[in-house]
Amino acid sequence: MRKRLNALVMLALLMAACTRPASTETITLPAPPGPEQWMVQIERVEIQAGVSIAVNGSAILPPDGCLRTELLENGQPVEWWPDESCVAPDPSGQWELVVPLGRAGAPNELNPQAEYEVHAWWPEAPEQVQGQRRIE
Repeated sequence: MRKRLNALVMLALLMAACTRPASTETITLPAPPGPEQWMVQIERVEIQAGVSIAVNGSAILPPDGCLRTELLENGQPVEWWPDESCVAPDPSGQWELVVPLGRAGAPNELNPQAEYEVHAWWPEAPEQVQGQRRIE
């Protein structure tokens, strides 16, 4: 009888322990970036005459977001820049576009008398999420 009573007491204690919450700690996960946090930066433009123009930067965009770019010569878009390509940042937010020179209508080198500027933007909000860099 005593063993049975001990077993019932033990069972009642186990059931009481199982009905209590194990912890009251709340874990808050960071919210994904929203429109106010999205951004585009052009960090570097490297030109190798006769070879390429490499544009790199960083971006915070929504999932599957990508960037459009353009090269301006004296304030006007150059016709040979690949305007149909959309550059996706890698998981760390870094992106790069390399445009060959001397092919597909591109000159071997840029005109040293002209002023150049590269623009990058997210097509869904081009006015709010954009970056630019003057080439000197």
